[in-house]
Amino acid sequence: MNTKKIIVLSGLMVVLLTLSGFKPLESFNGTSKSTIGQEGLIVYATYYGLQYSSYNFVVKDRNGEE
Repeated sequence: MNTKKIIVLSGLMVVLLTLSGFKPLESFNGTSKSTIGQEGLIVYATYYGLQYSSYNFVVKDRNGEE
């Protein structure tokens, strides 16, 4: 009998903890949210090797300097 109570109580605890983890939806009150787009930056790099457990890359700028 005690085992049955323990199983039921642990099941209820799991259900309550699971349901308490959900965030309620925020109501939309008519205000608009704006997002700011960022201009992308593309970097071309050449793999230069592995040194002291870190990866090394060589990047050249517009003038061709490393």
